[in-house]
Amino acid sequence: MELEDRLVDFVGSEIRFLSQFFEHDGLRDYIAYRQGKSLEDDEGRDRNKDAGLVESMWHVVDALCKAEFTGSMRAGEADAKLQALLRGKIKFTVLCAPERDAHGAVVTAEVDFAVELDLEDKIADRADERLQRLRKVMNDMDKKDCPLIERCRRRAL
Repeated sequence: MELEDRLVDFVGSEIRFLSQFFEHDGLRDYIAYRQGKSLEDDEGRDRNKDAGLVESMWHVVDALCKAEFTGSMRAGEADAKLQALLRGKIKFTVLCAPERDAHGAVVTAEVDFAVELDLEDKIADRADERLQRLRKVMNDMDKKDCPLIERCRRRAL
């Protein structure tokens, strides 16, 4: 249980840090961060790894924005999960005991997003609009600067 609690805290804090790039002024913050300017809570972070994480999170946010239209979730459920994701509220369950390897420990876990009850109006529409603007900037800034982005994009295809 202690491991699970610590992992939830860690993953939640990572998601909260990355979520700032999907908020109202997130595009400006992303550009500043990628250009080396300091943001709150960025001490000791690797900008290239974070670019890869933003790419991965982009795919999750995109899927949640489209979930209502693809029929994979009801509209309210997709909005509630999207809002919880952007706030770093996750459900995290370790599926089996950690295994050690040469790089440390490997943990198999199931991650879902909590469901927010007090929903912002049209959160998916606003998130999708921000997502598309962020995608253009990410393509321009990161394709030549970050090999992790290319690996993330290939995995998503």
